[in-house]
Amino acid sequence: MGLDAPAEVNDSQLKQVLEKSSGLVLLDVWAPWCGPCTAMAPQFSAAARTLAGHARLVKLNADHSQMVRTLGVSGIPALILFRDGRIIDRKAGLIKADALVAWVRGHLSAPDNSAI
Repeated sequence: MGLDAPAEVNDSQLKQVLEKSSGLVLLDVWAPWCGPCTAMAPQFSAAARTLAGHARLVKLNADHSQMVRTLGVSGIPALILFRDGRIIDRKAGLIKADALVAWVRGHLSAPDNSAI
């Protein structure tokens, strides 16, 4: 699985990614029955190609996850940005690839004092 495409993860794989990844990880919490989630899938994939080497993008199916509660997800699609395993920002709803890329790039050089 290349870093230029979003990886599908389950709860245990997500924990591993967050424990082992230094830098930024962008998580897309989605479900197959969610219209905005399916509309966002190609946007998320495009953002993954653009951000390859700068951030790791992963997708978590909310229907098969116990972690959504721990992560504080109240609606989907939910985008959660982690730095070194800690949540630093979050967004909700359908977001275009260029806006996703700009949001993540804004955190590439930002100091880590905005933990949420």
